[in-house]
Amino acid sequence: MKKANVLYVFADQLSMLALNIYGAHNRVYTPHIDQLAQKGVRFKKSYCVTPQCSPSRSALLTGLYPHKTQVIGNMGTMHTEPLDPQLPNLGNLLKAHGYRTAYFGKWHLGRTPITEYGFDVTADFHSDDEETTDHALSFLEQQTDAKDRPWLCMVSYNNPHDIYHVVRNKLDGKPLDTSLIRLPDNFTDDLSTKPAAQRLFRDEDQGKPLKSYADKDWKYYLAYYYRLVEEIDRQFGRIVTKLKQTGLYESTLIVFTSDHGDLMAAHRTPYKGPMMYEELVRIPLIYSWPGVLPEGASRDQLTVNADHLPTIIDLLGFEAPAQLDGVSLKASLFNREAPSREYVVMQYYSKQKWINPIRSVTDGRYKFNRYRSGEEELYDLSTDIAEVDNLANHPEYRDIKNRFAHEISRWMELHQDPFTQYVRTDREGNRVEETNSITQSCVRSLKGAIDRS
Repeated sequence: MKKANVLYVFADQLSMLALNIYGAHNRVYTPHIDQLAQKGVRFKKSYCVTPQCSPSRSALLTGLYPHKTQVIGNMGTMHTEPLDPQLPNLGNLLKAHGYRTAYFGKWHLGRTPITEYGFDVTADFHSDDEETTDHALSFLEQQTDAKDRPWLCMVSYNNPHDIYHVVRNKLDGKPLDTSLIRLPDNFTDDLSTKPAAQRLFRDEDQGKPLKSYADKDWKYYLAYYYRLVEEIDRQFGRIVTKLKQTGLYESTLIVFTSDHGDLMAAHRTPYKGPMMYEELVRIPLIYSWPGVLPEGASRDQLTVNADHLPTIIDLLGFEAPAQLDGVSLKASLFNREAPSREYVVMQYYSKQKWINPIRSVTDGRYKFNRYRSGEEELYDLSTDIAEVDNLANHPEYRDIKNRFAHEISRWMELHQDPFTQYVRTDREGNRVEETNSITQSCVRSLKGAIDRS
């Protein structure tokens, strides 16, 4: 494998389902992301380890699940620790192999200086996305005089996370064209068959300011979100243009992804919360390396963003650290028939003070979610990609549900996941007492998995 620079670009809260290349419900103008997909390999079943910023970022940097990095929730959440700079990560691993390393943009992993994580060059992580791009362009310009030394440049964009400003912008009367916006197919889902936390989030938590929104208002929400996605595309285009202008493009491995998605009005719900819907957990993933990787290819293999570190390390010809949770996608990048994971597991811990742990497993067709409350969801994604019909309590799906319940319990035992030890709280952070039946149900399921393993 020839020597390569690495450009790793990721957006905050960008759902796979917002992009044209993944069949977006509405047309979004993203020519630069589209072109990257035409020049590289895109994964269609790409998931995040969790739909939360800090823990997902810890996973993509280290190849470990959040309960192992101890970044189980966003910074400031109870029981969440800053990312340990002693853990192997993309920065310190590539630096050890002689790479010049840089990180620009949103960090959200603690107050320890980013340079302690192995990054030689960084900038104020409170920069807006325009400034973040400016810093990256300056770094790339400097590399033209040092082409004998490879580099890693991580660019972390804040948007489309600014969707949280939509209520204020709408109140301020800022106009947006919504004439071509269509609401999602699952917009009318009343969540009546779903875990109670979902309705509580929508009606009393962060969804409450939008509770009275009419259809036209939700179309405004989507138009605002798409505008932010288009802005990220513009910023990304500036970086690719610089690579080509400086002659660095042909020798650069480009990875484009995000840390998690956004509900995008699915289930008449905004932002992200205690739920594991496809809009939230499926993220874009594109690898492009001119002259090395296939062009215009798509892959059906299951992947989770803990796989990014071992994949990049493997593509560069280095040995990855032992005992990572992520696995290399190198074989899948070159061969569409390469073996895939049987399933991926995802985690959720909290929303600010509100601790409501969830575990989720999918094999690409079925998705099973278990809440710490004991509530469950099961969806057949082949016939219900909108995840409207919760099959968890349907007698004819009992065997399928039990199979996935066994898999997730076995995974938790194998990976020493402390899910059953977590204590739930209400929205104010007060402990919720579990009923014996719920606690015993979780313990019995885990014990059964151990006995059958």
